[in-house]
Amino acid sequence: MLKKIGKIDESINEFQISIAINPNGSDAHNFIGLLLQKQGRYEESEFHHKKAIAIKSEDSEYHNNIGTLYKKQKKFELAEKSYLEALRIDPKNCFVIFNLAILYDTIGNVDKSILTYKQALEIKPNDCDVFYNLGHLFKRQGDPVMANYYFSKAIENCVEGTKLWDKQKKADRLDR
Repeated sequence: MLKKIGKIDESINEFQISIAINPNGSDAHNFIGLLLQKQGRYEESEFHHKKAIAIKSEDSEYHNNIGTLYKKQKKFELAEKSYLEALRIDPKNCFVIFNLAILYDTIGNVDKSILTYKQALEIKPNDCDVFYNLGHLFKRQGDPVMANYYFSKAIENCVEGTKLWDKQKKADRLDR
């Protein structure tokens, strides 16, 4: 663990050197924000995310990243606002749509979460992670027919490199 933290601190230092050379380096601020977030240093992370957005406000990734930070801090209204801003900039960004759907589920708005996942499927119709999460939502809702439908679609569309693929491989190893 300490070795990993050391690498993060080393990376932060390198990005800070980059910022000293180019104070308007929005990517450097964004990456520092992400690294600080991993360390649980949320206030510092927020500062860097906001700085990245101030420099380059039309980058959907920056809004997505601060949305994820706000979600971790349970600042759900700010998280939603950030995700929606990211989607205003890039309406077909499935990664942001996926995060927004997770947020809606987290705050207990399952209907909105389902609609948001379905919006992701309109853009990326074979996303096994979306199918998998929809399966769980319907299972929790007590709808085994829809749950099985989405779980089947997830398995059908599961490809190497996806979260579901990784979960399946882990389960396969545990079965041995």
